[in-house]
Amino acid sequence: MNLDEYQRRAMRTLDPQEAPTLAPEIDKAALIHGALKLAGEAGEVADLVGKWRGQGHPLNVEAIAEELGDLLWHLAEVATAIGYPLGGIAIANLDKLSRRYPAGFEANRSIDRDI
Repeated sequence: MNLDEYQRRAMRTLDPQEAPTLAPEIDKAALIHGALKLAGEAGEVADLVGKWRGQGHPLNVEAIAEELGDLLWHLAEVATAIGYPLGGIAIANLDKLSRRYPAGFEANRSIDRDI
């Protein structure tokens, strides 16, 4: 499955009251809802890792994977709200990384972004 197909299928489960409009302008309600939920789900991943690293809990990779799925769903929601396909976002990100790190990661390029 590619990201655009995931986005289409995932948005079938969006609450109709939160569904982005089909208008070309940005859907503010869906954008706000999705952005806030992205932050919350990321916090849940961080909490699981923090409990493992700092409190001696067993690492629950199944729970982390489930939360990553929730993050992906809300990412699709935000992308839909602003009218972008997830596949296009992924390609643009890879292009940016290629420009920033043409030979792969280099610490000096991470520190000095003007290189």
